[in-house]
Amino acid sequence: MLDLARRFNMLSERIRRESVELGIPAIDPEDGLILSSAAFYVGGRTGSYVDAGAGIGYSTIWIAYGAYHRCIDITCKIVAIEYDVELASILSRNLRDVEAMFRGRIEFEVVSGDALDYFSKLEEQGREVFDMAFVDIEKGDYPEALERLENLLTAGGVAAFHNAFQPPPPPLFFDMVSKRPWKPVVLPTPAGLLLAVKTAG
Repeated sequence: MLDLARRFNMLSERIRRESVELGIPAIDPEDGLILSSAAFYVGGRTGSYVDAGAGIGYSTIWIAYGAYHRCIDITCKIVAIEYDVELASILSRNLRDVEAMFRGRIEFEVVSGDALDYFSKLEEQGREVFDMAFVDIEKGDYPEALERLENLLTAGGVAAFHNAFQPPPPPLFFDMVSKRPWKPVVLPTPAGLLLAVKTAG
């Protein structure tokens, strides 16, 4: 357990440095700790997670760390979505290293494309897919992402949205997330992290 934590620190720091060098806005470590804790807490229902706006994998590795410790009897899956084709290629490379570190207990699928389009296609299937979603896409798209995730998250699942403070999502998003079926909280990380639990019924 301790050895894995040390290897995680080394790999996650490498990916964070690479993000900085490429000029990719990355989440703060405080955000990562929260995402990892949320992934651990909600894991075990479907064992499926999605990281929308994954960059080159810094947020994804945090989600994977929490999921790994819950996905004991099942193989978990994390879908990492990145719009930029070149970044998606680097993301795939990094996640191969992450997958090796977790010894096959977590599978990764990299989707190079638009997160909202991906959500829309899943929504057409008419079933709840994910235990947890992390969203870090264009802030103006947050309302639609929230609307889509209402149909894609399991009851008790968590939707996490980065940049609750800056750059802020539109007021419509905060209005939507304050209503059923969501129970939201904004955590005061440097950029702000909004967590919303999807309640049953």
